[in-house]
Amino acid sequence: MTAQTEKAVHRCECDICQVGTDLETVRHHEQMNLFLSRLNEPQRRWYVGLLSQKAGSPSDRQLSLITGLDEVTIRRGRRELEAELADVPSDRQRREGGGRPSAEKRPRARDGSARHRCLSHGRRPDGRRKVAQLSLAGC
Repeated sequence: MTAQTEKAVHRCECDICQVGTDLETVRHHEQMNLFLSRLNEPQRRWYVGLLSQKAGSPSDRQLSLITGLDEVTIRRGRRELEAELADVPSDRQRREGGGRPSAEKRPRARDGSARHRCLSHGRRPDGRRKVAQLSLAGC
């Protein structure tokens, strides 16, 4: 990875790191964020969810300040781990069906050609040259 494509490492925003009084804690938070920067989205969620389950661990709010993950994301990771990742697909990063719906395809003429042609193509479906005209249909 080059310097521009490399993912930025989150800087901890907790009070200890802001003041810099406890160097061991500051170093631990830096290492944690470096590690998280190398994980994908679900892995980050699960790791921080696992940290939140440990006895004596920081609150979700504190973990949010340390890692930059939202508190809701941390709770989601904890819930997924408690359910033993049962609802999480192992072969995909995200669940199926999310995101933008696919665009409708333009209908085709009976002969299989596109019904509308853009001016840039220069020819009509019947093969004749197109006279310069502007049309938004099909472009």
